[in-house]
Amino acid sequence: MKFTMKKIISFVMIMTIAAGLFVSCKPAKAAASVDLATFNFSKSDGPSTAKDLNDTYGTNADTGYSPTSGKFTTSKIFASLLSPSDKSYKKLEWTGQKSYSVNGKMDYMPVMEASTNNLWGESPYFNIRTSTKGYENITLSFLLGGSKKGPKNFKLQYSTDGKTYTDISNSSMSLTTNKKMFSFSYNLPDAVSNNSIVHLRIIATSTTTIEGGSFKSSISGETAINNVSVKGTAIQTVAKSTPTPAPSNSSTTTTDNKSTTSTQTNAGTSTSTTLKSLSAPTLSSYKAGSKTIKGKALAKATVTVKVGKKTAKIGYDAFAVLGDAIAAVTEDGAVEIVGGTINFVEGYSKTITVDADATVVGKNTFDKAITI
Repeated sequence: MKFTMKKIISFVMIMTIAAGLFVSCKPAKAAASVDLATFNFSKSDGPSTAKDLNDTYGTNADTGYSPTSGKFTTSKIFASLLSPSDKSYKKLEWTGQKSYSVNGKMDYMPVMEASTNNLWGESPYFNIRTSTKGYENITLSFLLGGSKKGPKNFKLQYSTDGKTYTDISNSSMSLTTNKKMFSFSYNLPDAVSNNSIVHLRIIATSTTTIEGGSFKSSISGETAINNVSVKGTAIQTVAKSTPTPAPSNSSTTTTDNKSTTSTQTNAGTSTSTTLKSLSAPTLSSYKAGSKTIKGKALAKATVTVKVGKKTAKIGYDAFAVLGDAIAAVTEDGAVEIVGGTINFVEGYSKTITVDADATVVGKNTFDKAITI
């Protein structure tokens, strides 16, 4: 039976629909949120005589304040009275008394404060620099407040290079009460995910003060920030094999510790990959019929599957085309040779129809899938 383009299209459609059904049947597990960088500053962390975060944490405004917890310990937060183009940072000082309301309780807050020697610029801001490498579904939450002569209106921006910043939709913030901390929380765009460096900027959008004047004409006023938290969920990576639209001839040579696979394509080119072997349970051979073959959980290894004269190494939760048959390794370690439609039922078990004899060799497993 020839592997025609019509069959290729039908195969892709079947696998796509089946995958969707499998996902809908499988109980969903919510990915755990991970603390990437948190800045929960407390005056009690340092000496009672501390006047600013420099005194409390031994850090410096110009080099940024370090997180108090989180995976990425090199993260920093900066504060500026001026504007991004000035690249001048202001130290965060402790209020002289517990003057800020946080959920109905009064407390000390770290603030950037204007004075006769440190006037407000056009666009005061806070900048959080962190990493999201290996994480997605990034969220940012924080407390923001200010005195009546401090900025009232802010927005949130992000950058992956520290130069070009993009506004985050629906991130407008307005502080309406003198010395009250307001809580804000945002789901960040996908572009923020999986980056070595990300900049998140909370920046004033106007010179309007909380009391309604302009901070540009003021020599006082302050903005407070605290409880800044960046979180995300780990990106789940699963090796996937992509079916080729035309049959290919593959040969496998196996030694005690390594296996080399060479693939000859219709175009006449070949590739060779050598991978370290892993241990795995021996799986059984079987004849044509309707059944599911299960082994122990294979983690992220792959198995060698032979259908007729064709052999393939198939990755964890992936599939490959071997002539007129489809071979697959599922999430729960089931090895399947499929010559027809896959019918999904509740949970992980599957009913498959096999119309080709097959041999599964369980000893040849690898830590990387090979696409054929």
